[in-house]
Amino acid sequence: MLTQKLIVLNISGAATRAELFELFNEYGKIFDIKIARDVSTGRCKGFAYIEMLCLNDAERASTGLNRSIYKGRLIVVKKIHTYVTQKIKTRVS
Repeated sequence: MLTQKLIVLNISGAATRAELFELFNEYGKIFDIKIARDVSTGRCKGFAYIEMLCLNDAERASTGLNRSIYKGRLIVVKKIHTYVTQKIKTRVS
């Protein structure tokens, strides 16, 4: 399965995974969300990675949300990577 990773720049320092999920879920299924956080404070550093399950959905999210206002801030959304993701089965002995 191919997934597309997006980077979202200029998000609020108080941004949460749930808020980003709500924003991007309108465009398609999300595989993962990672918010870059300051180690000492735990606050968002202003950017996050969104990995979407469908390349077309990621394209629509990038086009639809790039240079849009979110929580009073102009965000930038760019495609950065396409991954092949496999389900890994583990065998318990």
